[in-house]
Amino acid sequence: MKIVDIQSTIVEGNFDWIVVKVYTDQGVHGLGEIYAGTSGGRMLDLLRPFIMGEDPLDVDRLYWKMYSAFQRELGASLLAAISGVETALWDIAGKEMGVPVYRLLGGKYRDSVRVYADCAAGEGDEGKKEEEVRLGPVVLKGVHTPEAYAAKAVKVKAQGFDAIKFDLDLPDRYKQDRYNGSIGNEEMNLKVKLVESVREAVGGNVDVAVDCHWQYNVKDAIRLAKKLEPYDLLWFEDPIHSENVDAMAKVSRASPIPVCTGEHRVSRHGFRDLIEKQAADILSPDVQKAGGILETKKIADHADQYYIPLAPHNIASPVGTMAAAQACATFPNFLVLEYHSNDIPWWNSLVKSSGGPLVKGGRITLPSTPGLGIELDPEAVEKHLKKGAKLLA
Repeated sequence: MKIVDIQSTIVEGNFDWIVVKVYTDQGVHGLGEIYAGTSGGRMLDLLRPFIMGEDPLDVDRLYWKMYSAFQRELGASLLAAISGVETALWDIAGKEMGVPVYRLLGGKYRDSVRVYADCAAGEGDEGKKEEEVRLGPVVLKGVHTPEAYAAKAVKVKAQGFDAIKFDLDLPDRYKQDRYNGSIGNEEMNLKVKLVESVREAVGGNVDVAVDCHWQYNVKDAIRLAKKLEPYDLLWFEDPIHSENVDAMAKVSRASPIPVCTGEHRVSRHGFRDLIEKQAADILSPDVQKAGGILETKKIADHADQYYIPLAPHNIASPVGTMAAAQACATFPNFLVLEYHSNDIPWWNSLVKSSGGPLVKGGRITLPSTPGLGIELDPEAVEKHLKKGAKLLA
C-alpha cells in the first residue's frame, strides 16, 4: 500500500475546522484534522513530497520524516499540518488491520471518554441577554453576568454533562487596564460571583473548571486562585502566559486550585520542562496541534511518570474529537476531554458512525469499528463548507 495524495477542506463552525484526507493506491483512505484557524492546510504542500509513495502503516517513521525535515523552522501551523496527516495515517492503519486506533496503541483503559462542555461566557453566548462594555474607545457587546453563567450551567447539566468550564477573562465594565495583567477589586469580586453562581446552580456533583486565557500577572493570578478556593474547582486554566515555566510553577505552588496549561505547547519536547519542573498540575495538549495521536500519547506517558493527569484541549470537528478520544482511551492518566461545540446542533451530523451521535450524556463511547470509527457525511459537510472550500472526494 502506498500514499498517492493528501487533500484538505474547511468546514465552517464555531471555528474553521480543517479536515485532512490521505489517499492510498489500495482505495483505503484516512481522515485527520489540522488545528482550527491555522494556515496548516496550506502547509500540506510542503509535507506532500515527504510522504508520497510511502507505506502509510509506518506511521511513526513518517511522523519523524515530516518533523525532522522542518525541525529548524517548525512553527505551530506546520506541526498542526503534521498532526492532521499523522491522525489520518492511524485511521488508515486501523482500517487496514481491522481494529480501532486505540488497539494499535496498546489498547484502552476505558470504554468511554468523559468530556466537559466548554460554556464560554454563559447563556449570553446565545444572545438571550446583552450588555454593553466600554474599554477606552472600544465598545464590546456581550454578557458577562452571574445570571448568564448560572443559566448556562443549569442547561448543560440537564444535558448530562458532569464537567463544565467557563471563561473568567472576558471584558467587563470593571476592567481597569487591558494590558498589565492586573485585576482590580471590583473585577475580582465579579469573577468570584461568576464562579459562585455556577457552583450554586449545579451543586457539588458537577466538576467546574475556569479558563483565564493567559491574562494575568503572577501576583493577581495567585490572588484570584485563593479567592476561588471555596468553590472546589476542578482546575484553574492558563492564569498567566505559558512561556515562562518558572513563573507558572510559582503560581501552581501557591494556588489552592490545580493549575492547568499546555494548549499552546507542541511536541513532547515542548512539554518536557513543564513536566520535569512540575510547573502545572494538569496538562492540556491538543492532538490537532501537538503532533497527533502518538505524540500526544508520548506526552501523556512522560507526564504519568510525575503523576500529572491530562485534560486535552479540543476545539475540533467530530473528526479531530474522535481522534482525541482514541488517544485519551490509551492514557492511564486521562482526566477529561474538552468539547467546545455543544451549541452547534449540526456538529454530530458531519460524520457517520455506528453508534449514532458521538457525544451523549457527557461521554464519547469508544467505537469497535476500524480506524477512527467514523466517516464524513458528504451532504452534511457540503452544507457547512467554508466559502471557496471544496468537498473532499
